[in-house]
Amino acid sequence: MSKYVFDYNWLESVCIGSAIAVLLGGLIFHAADFEHGSAAHWSLTVFIIALIVSSVVVITSSLFYEIRRSCKFGSEVRGCARPLRRRHGPPAIVKAGGTLGAA
Repeated sequence: MSKYVFDYNWLESVCIGSAIAVLLGGLIFHAADFEHGSAAHWSLTVFIIALIVSSVVVITSSLFYEIRRSCKFGSEVRGCARPLRRRHGPPAIVKAGGTLGAA
């Protein structure tokens, strides 16, 4: 079960790191004083586009990894609960004003 310990700080740090990288890239692009169509302007444009695409891929893959891990954890917990239901029967029913027990 220790492999399913949830560390959402990791996911949050990935999202924050990607956001900071995209924001800094946008600031660099906006502040750059290159002539439109020059080699430096073109390379900076390609770099910013690659940065944005890679950030989207990293965030999406991290999110799907967390969803997959959560689903595996849920199926393992359900798998552990099944043998208990078979051994102990259905859950007990509590009636209003009555005692705890099977109906």
